Amino acid sequence: MVKAAREVYLVADSTKVNRNSFTRLGGLDLIQAFITDDGLSNVDAKAIERMGIKIIIAT
Repeated sequence: MVKAAREVYLVADSTKVNRNSFTRLGGLDLIQAFITDDGLSNVDAKAIERMGIKIIIAT
């Protein structure tokens, strides 16, 4: 599905950033936007934005 999509959005709360997981679907280079909560640190946000990924803070 990721390869067939025009745009890919990742939805995860901020506690999942910089954590290893049992499952991996692909790298951040596959997504265009990251939807998360306001707990994302400025350092992580800037690193993600430098990769060309739009950050959307859910409220």
